[in-house]
Amino acid sequence: VDMTFRIGENTTPMTCTVLLELVDEGRVDLDDPLTKWVPGLVGAEGVTLRELCQNTSGIGDYAAALRTNFVMNPTRQWPPLELASDGIAMQR
Repeated sequence: VDMTFRIGENTTPMTCTVLLELVDEGRVDLDDPLTKWVPGLVGAEGVTLRELCQNTSGIGDYAAALRTNFVMNPTRQWPPLELASDGIAMQR
């Protein structure tokens, strides 16, 4: 119960399923810019919610570059905007 487990890409299908439910309800549009919903995210201009779910946003995967940091700091809480910023800095 007290164990922390990094789930990484395992949440993408679940997150996108919830996103599609929000689209069906008319609360968001797949072509909304990411910055509409995550204000202050520098470097993500032009990226849409659709591109995030299709893995075509051009935002890089920060995990490989930060793996050593993750291992050396297993109890650190990584702020989502910090990780997103690292991924944007590593655009494919």
